[in-house]
Amino acid sequence: MSGQLSQSFGRRAVGRLRLFLPARLVCGVEVRRAMLCDLSTEGAMVLAPGLDADANIILRCASFEVPGLVLWSDGQTSGISFDTPVNWEVVLATRQEQDERGFSARAAELWMKDATDNTGSIMRV
Repeated sequence: MSGQLSQSFGRRAVGRLRLFLPARLVCGVEVRRAMLCDLSTEGAMVLAPGLDADANIILRCASFEVPGLVLWSDGQTSGISFDTPVNWEVVLATRQEQDERGFSARAAELWMKDATDNTGSIMRV
């Protein structure tokens, strides 16, 4: 069965939901802005320039916080494996958060640059 599941999702054993939500990464004493690009119970992909592979991080997004390890990074995008899997309901609630916020690509770009939205207020997680 696990072979069939693995085949249906490519290299991953668990499917991921595509997302586009602002997040924060705690890397030691530093807190970085990131965009959550996809999420599963076991890991995530984030847009976070300059993140190093093998870094221990804490991913904060929507209503969850989870520690993990950066498995790979291309300098812009990184793959994170969670230390402990999150509940599937957390994944679905995060997707609902995105739908409710209606976060657009332009809003994400401005948020990453710490700019203001069209109402003049700083966008925060």
